[in-house]
Amino acid sequence: MSAGWTCRSCSGPASLYSTSATLRADKRATVTARTQGGIRQLLKEEGDWVDEGQPMAILEDDEQRIAFEQAKARAGVMSAR
Repeated sequence: MSAGWTCRSCSGPASLYSTSATLRADKRATVTARTQGGIRQLLKEEGDWVDEGQPMAILEDDEQRIAFEQAKARAGVMSAR
């Protein structure tokens, strides 16, 4: 698995960081992201134990939140007709 993200809070020009990690489990594990986005906060480090369903990172979701609010507004306009 590899991930890349842009440092938005760094001074100077934005930098691109990328990393990779090997995921190993005692048993079979499937790791999936339900959406795409840059990493806002990394919750686990390499070697940390995680439980099933436990988030490992928080993704930036500004675009998804804006799209959701726009969809809600459109639905409100349509129901008002």
